[in-house]
Amino acid sequence: MSDLNIIEKKEYIDGILKDLSGLIGIPSVSDDRKQVKKALDYVIELGKSMGFETGIFSHGRVGVIEWGTGPETLGILVHVDVVPPDPLEQWEIDPFEAVIRDGKIFGRGTMDDKGMVIASLHAMKAVKDMAAEEGLAPYKKVQLIIGTQEEAEWDDMYEYVASNPLPDYGFTPDGEFPYANIEKGIVDIDMIFPLPDDRRVISVEAGSAVNAIPAFAKAVFSNGKTLEAKGRTCHSCDPAKGENAVFNLTEKLKEAEGDSELTNILEMIEEAFGDCYGSNLPIYKESEYYDGEWVHRNVFSPTLVKTSDNELRITVDVRFAYGTEPEEIIDCMKTLAEGHGGRIESVSVMPAVFVSRDRPFLKVFDEAYEKHSGLPYSGSVAMGGSYAKTMPNIVSWGPIFPGEEDFCHEPNEYMSIESLEKCFMIYSEAIKKLLFENKSFK
Repeated sequence: MSDLNIIEKKEYIDGILKDLSGLIGIPSVSDDRKQVKKALDYVIELGKSMGFETGIFSHGRVGVIEWGTGPETLGILVHVDVVPPDPLEQWEIDPFEAVIRDGKIFGRGTMDDKGMVIASLHAMKAVKDMAAEEGLAPYKKVQLIIGTQEEAEWDDMYEYVASNPLPDYGFTPDGEFPYANIEKGIVDIDMIFPLPDDRRVISVEAGSAVNAIPAFAKAVFSNGKTLEAKGRTCHSCDPAKGENAVFNLTEKLKEAEGDSELTNILEMIEEAFGDCYGSNLPIYKESEYYDGEWVHRNVFSPTLVKTSDNELRITVDVRFAYGTEPEEIIDCMKTLAEGHGGRIESVSVMPAVFVSRDRPFLKVFDEAYEKHSGLPYSGSVAMGGSYAKTMPNIVSWGPIFPGEEDFCHEPNEYMSIESLEKCFMIYSEAIKKLLFENKSFK
């Protein structure tokens, strides 16, 4: 099959920008099921217009666009839902209206994950078009599996996995380059504390998504006075990039409120998680390695705070390194809560991922990445969580290149058009080789 020179065919890049602009224009925040379904339908219709087979599964929450036949299937796991754009005042544009300027495309989802939904779909189309030109048929199948609740509870993909055949190997373009063969696990846990009836601060609220650092926090006093604190939002997988408004509000409350049950709880939270690596916690580990593999550290972020019915609920998002057991984290959170008369609830666990770098399909990813990025390949650790956790032999692979800033979940999210093009080329190359070489890549 011909070597890929797709980048010279400008219509592919123009098509990516056009289709991505349309997808960004749909405000598909995870909890708005109507808009999320609209975004899924939009992508499915694009797939149909390109001549692919399509299907809708999991009660309308997962879509599949596929091409080819054969004994092995390459899976590409993407999602069309996004986190809320809050705080809106920090955006320079309408987050749901794509803006192209200075060699970049701006809008919520450009990097996470709408840009890669469209780039992956067009990569499939480019390979299909080349095969048609040369009269070739693939030896394998490729599936674009489109989720709608990746930024929420993943019930869409869990249901899909439980009732459908799974790909043999693949990737989710929802992380960084090079591929991440190791991915941190996630524990989300609610710590709940009772509050006295006669307290001066009647409510505290912060955060809009469990996987985003709060940029705003507010306390309301019984006399109607309010106290506000600002921070800087970012993805909770790397909280050091942002500034947690919960900690800033805690400092202001200590000055205004003095010693109280509420401030004591918030001080404990700040002491425990002010260092996002948990150096003040008994489960802190000095080493960042597991059996010789670099796995980074556990990362802790209080992301949601809310009072109701004389209780304070604090959601802590934990990204744990491979080798740490979720039970260690849960026991630690329980001890912290009970130390202030509280309890834990709503524990959600997603496992850490490890895929051997010796797997044949990863060698193909290595070669495609090196060829079209000009950068050396190697395995790495994904700090965030992705759909790779839901299926065996899936790694996160792109779209963020080494040295690029991660704008996922941040105001003014954007992706450079140059990087979008490179992703398209890399994915096209990998799809071509995996589908048109008559051998197994398991």
